[in-house]
Amino acid sequence: MGIFTRGDIISVNIKEWQHSKSKPYRPALVVIEGNGEYTIAAPITHVKKRNKYHIELHSPEDLDEGNLYYKVSYIKVNDTQPINNKSIRKIIGKVNQEKIKEVLTVLDEVLDKKLIK
Repeated sequence: MGIFTRGDIISVNIKEWQHSKSKPYRPALVVIEGNGEYTIAAPITHVKKRNKYHIELHSPEDLDEGNLYYKVSYIKVNDTQPINNKSIRKIIGKVNQEKIKEVLTVLDEVLDKKLIK
């Protein structure tokens, strides 16, 4: 695959993020562009949990391109991590700028909390 940009929703195969062996791919949001070997991304889930670092994502309202399987999903900002670009199958959509700003604000909060420890 090529270069991924902030806001891309990608289909990725990472063991820690797998739904199950029969569904190894899950959507994730590119948070920091990766033009080398790695891209920084946050997994997306349809399971709602009480976590202030999970951001609601409405499909198609919060998307500029593409569509997600579930109308309401959650970006797990606190699980953001580098992923190898070889694990990325394809780009499946793109979130709007407003949602990107919200994700980056929450990511700053997560990083501040982790760095203070």
